[in-house]
Amino acid sequence: MQEGKERKIVLVPNGGLANRMRAVNSMAEFTRAEKIGLHVIWISNSELNAPFSSLFKPLPHTHATLEERGIAASLLYNSPRKGNLYLSALATRLLFTRRLFWRDVKEAKEAGRLETLLRQPGTTFIESNYDFGDYSGRLAANFRPSGEVEESVRRFTSLHFAPRTIGIHIRRTDNTHSIAGSPTGFFIDAIRKELADAPDTKFYVASDDAAEKEKLGKIFGQKIITRNIECRRNKEEGIIRAAEDLFILSRTARIYGSYYSSFSEMASALGGAELILPR
Repeated sequence: MQEGKERKIVLVPNGGLANRMRAVNSMAEFTRAEKIGLHVIWISNSELNAPFSSLFKPLPHTHATLEERGIAASLLYNSPRKGNLYLSALATRLLFTRRLFWRDVKEAKEAGRLETLLRQPGTTFIESNYDFGDYSGRLAANFRPSGEVEESVRRFTSLHFAPRTIGIHIRRTDNTHSIAGSPTGFFIDAIRKELADAPDTKFYVASDDAAEKEKLGKIFGQKIITRNIECRRNKEEGIIRAAEDLFILSRTARIYGSYYSSFSEMASALGGAELILPR
């Protein structure tokens, strides 16, 4: 346990790719402004089974370090539950001055006392996918694609993008809020409207549902560009492909995104493209 006036935050970002990016980005900027040391523990597990270095270049901060860990680290650093034998409750109590699991972060944020807790002396442990302030303007500076990801994105956009390419992100699978709030008709109407305004426009469709891509392709033909990829969270290759999708979307002129999807939000923030969501 660390005491005294020194301040340090240990962040374990959880959830999927966009959720982790949101947490790391905002915490990196918050701690930089507050002159607090930051150490990120990036765990490859079933939620996101890929190391940070496969997806991004190192964080560009002298005050922040990042450590890659495997699934075993979930026993020590994820919220206490039956799946990790509740070991994290004991481990974090012994290792850190204070600890905030994701429910604690949610409650503190809603109560308006999160920043006060983060500024306390000692070492604060946080497991979360929340943001810690609006630092979306710094996302592109903090998350630069790895060499492999950048080359794939550059090659695809140079071969397939039109002078005006619009992004379409359709989130399906396990996101019930997004499915309910983002009907396929919203995207069809958006494409028709854009084509009426600019007939030469093309549309990059990113989705975790191949049927949605196929449906739009049948309706709009060669106006639709997409990739036949599988973005499984539990496989490194799938997460790399998802990161490529994120950066490709970020380079479109405008994004029609899915309701309640952090992926749509991160793509917009990365490239500064206008994000339009279903109402």
